[in-house]
Amino acid sequence: DYIIAFFACLYAGVIAVPAFPPSARRRDWGRIDAIFKNADPALVLTVEALQENIIHWQVEQNMAPHVAVVASDQLGGNDAGLWQRPISRADTVAFLQYSSGSTGTPKGVMVTHENVRHNLGVISDGFSLTPQDRGASWLPIYHDMGLIGSILEPFNKGLSIYLMSPLDVLQKPLRWLKAISDFKVTASGGPNFIYEHCINRIKEDEKVGLDLSSWELAFNGAEPISRDTLERFSRAFESCGFNPSAHTPCYGMAETTLMVSSCTRNKHFSYITQNEKRNKTSVVCSGDVHPDFRVKIVNPDTQIECADGQTGEIWLQGDSVAKGYWQQEALTQQTFHAKVIGDVTDYLRTGDLGFKQGLSLYVTGRIKELIIIRGQNHYPQDIEASVANSCKELSGCFGATFSVDIGGAERLIVVHEISRHHMRNFNGETILADVRRAVAEHHQLQLHSLVLIKPASLLRTTSGKIRRVAMADAFLSHELNTVFQWSLDARHETNHEKMNTQERDVPQKEGEAITAVCDSEKVQTFNIWIQDWIAKRLQMSPNEVAITEGFVSFGLDSVDAVELTHDLSTEFGIAVKADLAWVYPNISAASDYLITLLDAKTETPTQVKDNKVEQKWLEGEI
Repeated sequence: DYIIAFFACLYAGVIAVPAFPPSARRRDWGRIDAIFKNADPALVLTVEALQENIIHWQVEQNMAPHVAVVASDQLGGNDAGLWQRPISRADTVAFLQYSSGSTGTPKGVMVTHENVRHNLGVISDGFSLTPQDRGASWLPIYHDMGLIGSILEPFNKGLSIYLMSPLDVLQKPLRWLKAISDFKVTASGGPNFIYEHCINRIKEDEKVGLDLSSWELAFNGAEPISRDTLERFSRAFESCGFNPSAHTPCYGMAETTLMVSSCTRNKHFSYITQNEKRNKTSVVCSGDVHPDFRVKIVNPDTQIECADGQTGEIWLQGDSVAKGYWQQEALTQQTFHAKVIGDVTDYLRTGDLGFKQGLSLYVTGRIKELIIIRGQNHYPQDIEASVANSCKELSGCFGATFSVDIGGAERLIVVHEISRHHMRNFNGETILADVRRAVAEHHQLQLHSLVLIKPASLLRTTSGKIRRVAMADAFLSHELNTVFQWSLDARHETNHEKMNTQERDVPQKEGEAITAVCDSEKVQTFNIWIQDWIAKRLQMSPNEVAITEGFVSFGLDSVDAVELTHDLSTEFGIAVKADLAWVYPNISAASDYLITLLDAKTETPTQVKDNKVEQKWLEGEI
């Protein structure tokens, strides 16, 4: 339905705005609110199952006048003969692509028909795609990588692709690799985090029978690419026939429709080791920039082009570069019409830092301080506002948020001043709980480190702007004026991880044994199991995990919530839906639901091995 609706917008000559629908939970409305206000749509297209939620959202937000909400799956097809070809030119806007993590002032990238046509060619050339290729995608189709790379490109090349639910793959990444194995997929990929997710979540015994030898193109983009992750993935799945040469790092962004550069298919990726203060890791090459682009590495302050091998801001020009930002003329002029000294050409300022060696592009970081975690964009000022409003001790004070590479993945760090009034009398653990809750609730992110610093010790420019890069350097160098610090180290075994249900004086009733006890004992077992799981994941005491508190209040992010459902399914032999933490408000309510699954267990096999059932989540799950 989503794909049909998108193409219908193009056929009707109206601008499509891909977006994730608002759920029934009020706390999820921030992003769609911002997009809705900026786009000012004339119509909302959805399906009948979501129509009521969207109408409720409009009413609750006091939107006047209410925009019509149409369930496309309920429309008749009898008037198709009335269609007239719209007047669309190459420079007509086809759709708006909004930044995935924006909750403040969103930026709707105006992608034209020519942008789409040209970038589909860039992708096809860069990945050496043919109609004989076969794809599998779990990427959200409201995201540029999912929409353009996994929907439009297969139409363009006439190749087959299997579509999977993102939640299903996050819950159990084995499903993605199994699809590649079962359907002899040649091209599939995603951001760096999905490869890390496979390494961490797929057990050795689950690899038995996996055949990844057909996988020739394992693309990796949309967030910083880790050499360590690529090499560990290769080692982890070598026994399954995975060829390390399949790793294909690439680079692009919504402002260039999607792709700018990519490594050569079936050729081992390259990297350069840097020994700078902040980044002592290897920089993976993002491949050759497509010849249709003009790329300049520019000193962002002087706007003078840098020499080959010198780091500067990446500037681009080409037919894939979008028209600008919807209803933001000043920002469009600043971003899409930059000029290098001595050159009259208009260039796109990407905000990314990097350097060239010949035709090869290396991306080293961000100049705009944008935080990219699991392929999603997050603006630091949005997170900082949520943190400052999370508790009275931080209210009216300022902080800096940024990400650092830890264990091959970008992790969120928050450094924040504490108010003078509370300086001598504050509870760091209480503030930590409040900050965790705010970050998870408003941004669906997990906090990795919180550092509280003395008042007025935040580094700023002479004009008062927060120096986030300098604060990151100070964090990594342990040079902050710290009064409280906490870090989540998932690889460190804490005392909580050594705790089990027996130590909590509760009888263990797991797997088959739990079906033989009464409902009250089942609830207690589920409650304690989930409490212990959350405590281990977040390095808390189980006593801090109240069964009546919302899941988000503990600081679980979206991937944590999905992994919880997978572990519950595995532990108790029941099929727990991936949206458990979204549908049920707390542990107590979730446990009541889990009992119903357990009671129905005798009617449903613990492990489904029917090929038809296996294909259900593979074919057309959008």
